[in-house]
Amino acid sequence: MFGWFKSDPTARKKEVKRWKKEHAELAGMLEKINNAYERGNDAQVRLLLKEFGTKVVEHLLSEDTVFYEIQRSANEKDPGYADTMAMIAEFRESFGGAKAFVMKFLSKYTAPDAKYDREFKEAFDTVVKALSERIMFEESQYYAVINH
Repeated sequence: MFGWFKSDPTARKKEVKRWKKEHAELAGMLEKINNAYERGNDAQVRLLLKEFGTKVVEHLLSEDTVFYEIQRSANEKDPGYADTMAMIAEFRESFGGAKAFVMKFLSKYTAPDAKYDREFKEAFDTVVKALSERIMFEESQYYAVINH
């Protein structure tokens, strides 16, 4: 699918490696948030959620930038052009709802008056599940294609 995107295979592989590392860091941050919640340390939960939010936004911007560059450098006459554009559109659309949910969750639970109660835990568990599934999907579907 990305056969025509040959500008710098080494750079692409480094980018994918960095994204996978960021995925592992995000998963570790979620575990720390859960541990702080289990200990009842609301201040730590809030701080970790803010750090997590920053890292998520940085990661999403990085992915979007690479896909934007692919789109910008593409030529309709390139082999695989239509498939590549469809894949990028699917990548963005398939995460839209989950991304909005995560951002709403972070906005609500990083507020100074946020309560870390059962409602928080249920929403947090939903975020963890959605992001875990998304990470597995990205790494098996999209990153494999980009890294090829």
